[in-house]
Amino acid sequence: MFPFAYFIFRHYTYKYGIHVDTNIPIGKGLLIVHGDGVYLNCKSIGDNFTIFHNSTIGIGHGGIPIIEDNVTVYTGAVISGGVTLHTNCIVGANAFVNKDVDINETVVGVPATPIKKNDL
Repeated sequence: MFPFAYFIFRHYTYKYGIHVDTNIPIGKGLLIVHGDGVYLNCKSIGDNFTIFHNSTIGIGHGGIPIIEDNVTVYTGAVISGGVTLHTNCIVGANAFVNKDVDINETVVGVPATPIKKNDL
């Protein structure tokens, strides 16, 4: 059964342009908006995670990213390395995140820098 399941997984990865590692524990409410070019490879994903197209979350220097609850990652963002996206944070479009993002924080730019605390 494994070869057949692997073939189906690879087929839909190429067809829809979304790669989600098969060993990630994922919470409720995962939303992939306009799925083209989405790559997810992290330790865990919390509840209510939203990611937009052309975004990459993956292994980099220092480890694997962790995503907590109520996180949004906008178009073209890259999250690399052993960083943690804490609860209620937002990663802006085309940002490159290589450091932890605090609770209720919005980050933008290359490298990502905080611009404000979210009022949630």
